[in-house]
Amino acid sequence: MKFSDKKNSELKFIYWFAHYNLASPSVRYRGKYPLVFLRNTYGIKSYFVYPSYKPIRVAHFMRAYFSALFFRRSNSLIVIQ
Repeated sequence: MKFSDKKNSELKFIYWFAHYNLASPSVRYRGKYPLVFLRNTYGIKSYFVYPSYKPIRVAHFMRAYFSALFFRRSNSLIVIQ
């Protein structure tokens, strides 16, 4: 699949589960920034989830996890960093 040709891109959604929060350069440069680029350039939507004990982040993780597990979108990709 070539990303240079928008018509050949079949990827529509990415579930990205990071191992650490955005304080880590690895998470930012391998996860966050590429997802922003793909959204702005190709219109590929995503869930970007990182661990936290805050209730809103736990709810976001549960939403993304169960969405990927039971209601996975067609032409989607699951990434566990």
